Amino acid sequence: MESVFNDISYDPFAETAYDRRRRLLRLFEKTQAELKAFGSLEESPHTALQNINPIPPEPIERLDYSFDVSLENITNTELRPWVNWRGKSWYLGLGQKFVKDGRKGRKIEELTYVICGEPFPDFSTSTEFKRTEDFSSGEKEFYLAGSVNSTVVEALPDTGAEACFISPHLTSRLGLHPAPGSRKRITLANKKVVKSPGMVTVPWTFTNEQITHTINCWILPGCTSDLVLGNGFLKATNALKKVCHRIKSKFFGVSRRLSLSYLGNEKQRLRGYLNGHSTAALADTGSDAMFINGAYARRIGLDIDSDVENQVQVRLADGSTIMTSGMVRDINWEVGKMTVQCMFYVLENLCVDVILSKNYLFEKNIFSEQEEHFFDINSEDDSEDDHDDGYGDYILHFCILSIDTKVHAGILTLQGKKEQEKLEELCRRDRARDKIMALPEDQREAATKIENAQQQLWEAQKSEREAKWIAELHTVAGNVQHSVTRRSRWKNRISFSFLMKGSRR
Repeated sequence: MESVFNDISYDPFAETAYDRRRRLLRLFEKTQAELKAFGSLEESPHTALQNINPIPPEPIERLDYSFDVSLENITNTELRPWVNWRGKSWYLGLGQKFVKDGRKGRKIEELTYVICGEPFPDFSTSTEFKRTEDFSSGEKEFYLAGSVNSTVVEALPDTGAEACFISPHLTSRLGLHPAPGSRKRITLANKKVVKSPGMVTVPWTFTNEQITHTINCWILPGCTSDLVLGNGFLKATNALKKVCHRIKSKFFGVSRRLSLSYLGNEKQRLRGYLNGHSTAALADTGSDAMFINGAYARRIGLDIDSDVENQVQVRLADGSTIMTSGMVRDINWEVGKMTVQCMFYVLENLCVDVILSKNYLFEKNIFSEQEEHFFDINSEDDSEDDHDDGYGDYILHFCILSIDTKVHAGILTLQGKKEQEKLEELCRRDRARDKIMALPEDQREAATKIENAQQQLWEAQKSEREAKWIAELHTVAGNVQHSVTRRSRWKNRISFSFLMKGSRR
């Protein structure tokens, strides 16, 4: 029996996509009394557990996959409905038959097996069936091929990183040394803070391209990738949209630990709906899996399965590891007109509400097809202790960017004002809807009436607001030149202060 399964190559696609089926398979290792607590198994003539051999190793998942895809791969099997497990009907096939693996063309004969799967839908009459998709796997790696000073490097494209990072190993190999006084604190996905010894300048060139990009990279102790290209660089070079041919991928023949390479305090979010709740998710191409903050999952009423089988180890960007606390399944994630049903691993101390995996982002071409749903969040400066130990040297750069942003915000066109107000109102309505849904049922109707009245008032006052904006724009236009001149003086003064500060070190 063991040799038969060892002869089958491991299939990475089946590792986590059918987690619920694995759970059912493992239930058969328990006693008959425990099984009866989950469903009415006594109704089936094939429930004599003493006649069922021990469940084969993991490759049985490949058979389950074939079973779910096509009934033709299963021969001479009696399927019976098994009701009363999480309120769903399941088909159960038990017996000593043989299964044909449709993708490999092999047969495993005289194998006592257990196959569990969701009921096959009648697509001719039903349009509500939605298959749960699995976007969590460490078997596929995406990378950007390029070179640094003629040294070939496979860089990690990481939209969950606020800057570019480099490993100490590659830094030493290239003979680079950090700039004096450039140390920095870096926040990981679990809010753990690590200290970078400094920043180095790296000349990066994409494979088969002539242009060399000079990028500043922070040295990250324990960095699991030689080079991490952050979201700012990826957006500036359109690496994820117009020139997707730059993105390469490769498969690993063995199972790997899930990785989560969140670095810093990346502000970009993707607006969507998680089971109907407005959610600002972090699109992280450095994440192997879909993750959700445990507190957020409970706040929106998700059912967390905390079984030990769902507590897996996750490797962070610095090589350290954390454990998930469970999993949530059959979750609807909606962006624009696209909705997928998927599962999320739960992390209790996750720094954001939701993280979307690289598999989801690349398979669904999110960066191109859902571009209008991306936005940047505004957060308070949480670096009040950054001046200790000389780690606050670069806050000045953020001050300059903040001044520029505030000046330009006052020079919006009329159309820009309309779009900005519409976005703010939609966000307010999303928050109001979530608050109403959180109320006791007997209070929702009254709250809904109040909210509807507020929305009607907002619509009725559109013309008044537009007239006010037109008057304001005339005033702003007269002050534009003065604002630009003042901004230039500020930038000169701040830049001068920064240079003076650096010269004292």
